[in-house]
Amino acid sequence: MTQLTLLQTPYPEVCFSSLIGVRGLCEPAAAPPLYWADDVPGIDLEKLAANAGADAPSGASLAAKLLQSAARMVAADVEAIYNGRFRVQASLVAGCSACTFMGNYVAGAERGVALENRTDSAYSAILLDKLTAQVNASGTFHVVLDDGVADHAALIEHDFQAGVPVDFLNIGYRTKQRKLRVYLQEAGVPLAQLSCPSTGSGCGCTGRAAVVSDLVFTGTSAGANSQQAYGFLPCASIVCDAADVLCSLTKVAPRMVGMALLMKFAELYFTAVPFSTRINRVVNQNVDDKVEEAKKYVKYYAERLQGSRSVRGVKDVVFDHLRHLTDTCVTCDTPVRSQWATG
Repeated sequence: MTQLTLLQTPYPEVCFSSLIGVRGLCEPAAAPPLYWADDVPGIDLEKLAANAGADAPSGASLAAKLLQSAARMVAADVEAIYNGRFRVQASLVAGCSACTFMGNYVAGAERGVALENRTDSAYSAILLDKLTAQVNASGTFHVVLDDGVADHAALIEHDFQAGVPVDFLNIGYRTKQRKLRVYLQEAGVPLAQLSCPSTGSGCGCTGRAAVVSDLVFTGTSAGANSQQAYGFLPCASIVCDAADVLCSLTKVAPRMVGMALLMKFAELYFTAVPFSTRINRVVNQNVDDKVEEAKKYVKYYAERLQGSRSVRGVKDVVFDHLRHLTDTCVTCDTPVRSQWATG
């Protein structure tokens, strides 16, 4: 039986939600936020608690829920803004190892293959799609996918038969690290030695020509690169991560993005209050005023996001940043204007 165990990575919205905090929580934030939810008049931890319901039973959990929703919406709006003029490439290059298994086998610590991302993109990642493995032993062994980050390592458990190649399909292991090593956890199991073309990228590869320079397959042994590869024939690609682009935009202008997020958070809070099932003074008094507050923050959010003739908005920052960005993952996608010839 084949099993892949992998820890999930955080959603890109975390880059947005980390800009906002709530005063009064027992556990402080990992880093001081730029804004506090209670910077908004009419919102504090006590009022959040008064509106808490079954799905968010405390003020802290309601704040987290609203902030998560606000972050998703702002992230989607920012992506919609740049998608009008810029495009994040899905994939830069893809290819498979052109090596072949030889008839001899060698055992050793962390022997296998290594995949390297040599693109100049800060938004790229290695995506391992497929592995073909061959060992000279029978039993249950573990293939390690190791990008050098301890809590991101993955294991593939499989029942091997000696000398029988095994295909692992749809692996879907993605890493933003520049190198990924693939080896067998059990050091005493002999792995098939690979015979590779004398030219090309280490183990050789098939696919687009750019593979030779951007996606490189080599060998690995005892934690280091080696000319000789063992045991595995990988198929992989260098893909682009739109989530990284979104996160980078929060770092370019964190105060502008954070203020837009705060306006969206306030909008969601005052919109949710009239629908609360709680019965208390905070919820049931001045409901019409809260509806008007929600409308006000809808307007404030739009102004912060889109800007105006006299005030720059998040949209302006996004366009300025991406216009001057030199990265192979991000391309200008502005439609070319055409003009009918007259004459």
